[in-house]
Amino acid sequence: FAYYAQTLYARFGDKIKHWVTINEPASICDHGYKSGIYAPGLKLDKLALYKCGHNLLLAHAAAVKVYRDKFSSQGAKIGFSTNLVWAEPLTDAAEDKKAAQNKLDREFGWMVDPLVTGRYPESMRQALGDDLPRFTEKQKAQLKGSIDFLGINIYTARWVWHNPDKPFGWKESSRDKAGVPIGEQGGATWLYNVPFAMGNVLRYVGEKYNRQETWITEFGTGITGEGAWTGNQVLNDSYRTKFYSGYLNSACDAIKKYKLNVPMIFAWS
Repeated sequence: FAYYAQTLYARFGDKIKHWVTINEPASICDHGYKSGIYAPGLKLDKLALYKCGHNLLLAHAAAVKVYRDKFSSQGAKIGFSTNLVWAEPLTDAAEDKKAAQNKLDREFGWMVDPLVTGRYPESMRQALGDDLPRFTEKQKAQLKGSIDFLGINIYTARWVWHNPDKPFGWKESSRDKAGVPIGEQGGATWLYNVPFAMGNVLRYVGEKYNRQETWITEFGTGITGEGAWTGNQVLNDSYRTKFYSGYLNSACDAIKKYKLNVPMIFAWS
């Protein structure tokens, strides 16, 4: 991967000033090595899942090292982009808040903590023990501080509550226990319009990672049946307008209130 990255830096570095080494690592690992719906189409155990993530992090670190050692005069920034479903505690109970944090650790901190601190989240180490790979001291040093910006793909949120029967101690749903959805459903079974997710994600990242420069590299929605739209139906896209305006307002409110460093927001159409 370092050789591949070096080839790109050498060929395109005079034109490209922002790089993302890996996009959605959790999806690569979950779907490539667990569910098997992505390449290489394997259905393996959790050891393979965490080994995949471990190797993606090391690949990122190797690509960054090549750039900083050989191409830093090009003046580009290098980032890493990961996806996140915001975890909103179902209640204010301490155990539900802890459950939500465990979900964030497992699905977000798993990839982001090593880039900032050189270590996996402690909650993951406690839950997985030696099933979670370990970094050498040299690898920790290469990973820590290896991003100039963090990219986040954020689409929706889920309610999360404590469930001791689950491996990481939480259960999640797009509906609360009364069956009320967390937001208006979009064009996929998992995608709900939850504007507060955007602001909460940005606040969380800013506070946890010391105002790390953060980009929203994807956010957007689909709409059921839109493939058959014609003419004014396409132009008068009120649902998508509502989705984007809600999320962007939430982002702007959080950036202003918490003094966050968010220079870029990209829509995923």
